[in-house]
Amino acid sequence: MPALRDLALLGMALSLCACAPSLAAQDAGRSGGAPGEARSKPATPAQDAPAFETITRKLKDGVTLTADLWRASGAEPAGAPHPVLVAFHATRSSRGEYRTIAPEFVRRGFHVLAVDLRYGGPGELGNRKTKERTGTMNETWKSATALLGREPTAIEAYEDFPAILAWTRELFPNSKLGLVGSSYSASLVLVWAAEHPKTVDAVYAFSPGEWIDGWNVALRAKKLATPCFFTCGSGGPDTEQAKKLLAQLDTRPTVYLPADEGQNGLHGVGTLHMKFDADRTELWKRLDAALTWLRPLPSSTPSAPTPSPK
Repeated sequence: MPALRDLALLGMALSLCACAPSLAAQDAGRSGGAPGEARSKPATPAQDAPAFETITRKLKDGVTLTADLWRASGAEPAGAPHPVLVAFHATRSSRGEYRTIAPEFVRRGFHVLAVDLRYGGPGELGNRKTKERTGTMNETWKSATALLGREPTAIEAYEDFPAILAWTRELFPNSKLGLVGSSYSASLVLVWAAEHPKTVDAVYAFSPGEWIDGWNVALRAKKLATPCFFTCGSGGPDTEQAKKLLAQLDTRPTVYLPADEGQNGLHGVGTLHMKFDADRTELWKRLDAALTWLRPLPSSTPSAPTPSPK
């Protein structure tokens, strides 16, 4: 009998161990925190990931703007140029956020220009204990900080948008253009599209909110009419900020709030490479439908609707 009891206890222990990673994953997926903080270690890029080049452009004030550029390859759909996504990072971060995400867009037929904004810091990866940042240095932030002798602001990063979009149009003059924002830059792209609707064809906002000191984001984005995919993490602060912002927009974007659908989500664009397969797959499914605004997919793929009045 003692032997049988020992075997039973061993079986129970093994069962609990098997469940532990799943419970930990759920807790991690719903974690909150300050906007812009890394929530998980990014996945390692696949060996067959498309190559990119790092390019620079001097701004009028002398700051050097740095970006990573991925070019789509292969036949262009129906003879139209491949569309381009201009991708912006979170607070205390850099273009490195997109090193594992951009290849997925490229495989879908998109050029990607991942830009270092002047509001950021040394690296996209954060250590919550030591507060150290690692990863890809934000070269634009480094240049601006050295030139100005102070930390640039988020509003100053927004003021660089005309130069960034002009640069993009030089690279891809005939492509449809979408803006991708992560955390504070998600707020920036919403405002830009509302204030300059003729300059972009779609926006993709990951965890927007009232993250900009000195701004009322909801008021400035209120008239947003550009097709918009709007999502956030499943943590309480993310969902609360998203709902407050949505309630004040005149039109309803295409919205996916993971917490309201029993799903996990991480803060900002990092949710696209989160480790939880089912949740990541669902998010990409929703996003793929919205990407048809820029590049028509086969007729079997449903198109996402444009924003409609609430």
